[in-house]
Formats: sequence, structure tokens, C-alpha cells
Amino acid sequence: MDKVVASPEQAIADIPDGATIAIAGFSLGHRFATSLLLALRERGTKSLCLVCNSMGGPGEIRGQILAENKQVRKLIAAFSTRPGVETATDAQIASGEMTVELVPQGTLVERCRAGGAGIPAFYTPTSVGTAIADGKEVREFDGKPYVLERAIRVDYALLRAHRADRAGNLQFRGGSQNFNPSFAKAARVAIVEVDEIVDVGEIAPELIDLPGIFVSRIVKSTRPVDLSSLRKSTRRAPDTARLYNGKPGLTRAGIAKRAARLVKEGSYVNLGTGMPTMVSNYLESRDVVLHAENGILGYGEMVSGDDIDLDIYNASGQFVSLRPGASFFDSVTSFEMARGGRIDTVILGAYEVDQHANLANWSTSTAF
Repeated sequence: MDKVVASPEQAIADIPDGATIAIAGFSLGHRFATSLLLALRERGTKSLCLVCNSMGGPGEIRGQILAENKQVRKLIAAFSTRPGVETATDAQIASGEMTVELVPQGTLVERCRAGGAGIPAFYTPTSVGTAIADGKEVREFDGKPYVLERAIRVDYALLRAHRADRAGNLQFRGGSQNFNPSFAKAARVAIVEVDEIVDVGEIAPELIDLPGIFVSRIVKSTRPVDLSSLRKSTRRAPDTARLYNGKPGLTRAGIAKRAARLVKEGSYVNLGTGMPTMVSNYLESRDVVLHAENGILGYGEMVSGDDIDLDIYNASGQFVSLRPGASFFDSVTSFEMARGGRIDTVILGAYEVDQHANLANWSTSTAF
């Protein structure tokens, strides 16, 4: 059984107008199916429904390039927009050219997993009492409300793996499994772009992360990764303290260091985006295990330069070290840890907070 296809163009040639396509990948672009996405853009397939975590920024080779080419009619995603960044997706949602269904990230992967498992729907505590639950059945189990969520099935999935054999068995690297397994299972046709293709038997059975039964086509990536640009550090303004009533407050690093002191020994902790990610720099020698929703448990401080491994990064896309005992997994497992109550502490970031601990982040006037 040989599932290797000669080119990205051939791999996506039968995707018709109106197809529903799941696009895997998390944060850093080198683990998206960039060759396949570019081929799909060049083919110009129209009226697509995309299922993904987010569309990315302007020009990024993710779902965003399809939106920029006016190929998308509907979006099912955890994030449709980000503060301070205007995209083609935003503009088309605002104009009514594109519809959007927002789905919490953990619910999104679980809906796809359920679709692949032949389970039509499930109940989840996530989104109870929010706009996400509007119009959906809510049922109580043991006195607690749960929202009914329907499974997602897609026509095609565009995925990225490190290595594959000719039978479609996949091996991922580091924290790059993310949505790939659940999206593959939800798809009628799963197309996977890989760094390396080997003969059947060259990947040891215990190293196969996704069996070939879930994979329809394999293609070698044709777009090289710019390793030097990925390793460049993001420049930020100097970390200086603001003045409040003439007195200096804490710097960003100071806030993170103080937050780290609040974490209890022997706990599992998830760090939100923004300043919370800096907490990982102040937990050295502490009995604290950090959880990142992209699929890492047990990471450490942020790293730069030659210490960077391109497949070891936190949920904000910052490169991190690994501590002894660290492990990798997919997004389904990651959110099982969260939804199942295994995470002891979550540190969130916010733009503003009042004396009653009410948080304010950002808002958009776009009407969905």
C-alpha cells in the first residue's frame, strides 16, 4: 500500500469548490502544511469552509492566504481575529462575505475526535452560561450543567508531520502533534505534508504517532523552512516600570516573578499568553510542572539562539527548554488534562483588572 503522491499540486487536485477542509498547525508556521496551502491557493478552489485553530496574520501561509484570495465562505475556529492586527478574514467577516462559528479550542478538537470515532455528539461543561451555548441543548448530570456539542466531519484535512513511511504511518516531532491526529480522524481524505518519506518498516512501531489507516495521501514538502528567521528573537520595548501616582510599579519581569511565587509546590500549571509565559523563567528547581495546550507537559524557561529546538515551544510560540520527565501529546490529550481537572493552576493575562479581580481584555466592534 503506497500512499505517496508526486507533488502538492497533485495531492490537492481533486478538492472541489465548496469543500470543508481542516487545517492543522499551532502557532509557528513551519509546522503548517505550507506546500499544500500554496498549491490550493494557486488552484483557486472557491467557497471553502475552513476548520482550524486560527487563520494567522496577514500573508502567513495558513488559512489566511486562502482568505486573502477570496476562497473562503465559512470559518469554524477558536480564534477569528487578534487584537491590533487587521486581516482579510476580519474584513470579510465584517462585510458578510464570510460567516464564522467560534468554538473553544478544546471543544474544537473534541468535536473532530468524536467525528472520527463515529460519535455524533457529546456533552461538555465548557461554554455553559456563555454566548457559545446559545441555542444548544443544556442538560444536567449530577447537578452540573453541560452543553451538547455536535461532532465535526470534514471532506479533507491538510496536515504536517516530521516523517512518514509509504503506508502513511506518521511520526511527529516535539510539541508539533497539536490538531493533526484529531483532524486526520475527522477527515474523509487526510493529506499529509512531511519532511521525510521512508520505506515501510523504517519507523519503529512504538514511534508511530498516527497509524496510516487515518492517512490517505503523503507528499514531500517542497517549501524550505527559513531556520534563521525562526531563531531570531522578537524585539520588545525595554521592560521599564510604569509610574503610578509618582511611584514606579513592577516591570513585566517583576510581575512574572511575583506570580511565580504564588504557585504552590507539587502543582501542574498552565500559563496564558502575554506576561504569564514569563513565569516559566522563575520556576527553576521548583516542584512545578508546566502544561502548554499545544501538547507539552514539563517545559522550562524560554531559550534563544543555539539553545532553540524548533519543535519545542509553548502555546504562545516562544521557544522553551525541557525539564526531566517532559512529555509530548496531541491537543485532545492536552484538553483532557484541563477539562478533566488535572491542572491545578492557570495564570491568565489581561489588559486591565479592578479591585474586585474583574478582568478586561479587548473587544471588537465586528458583528459576527
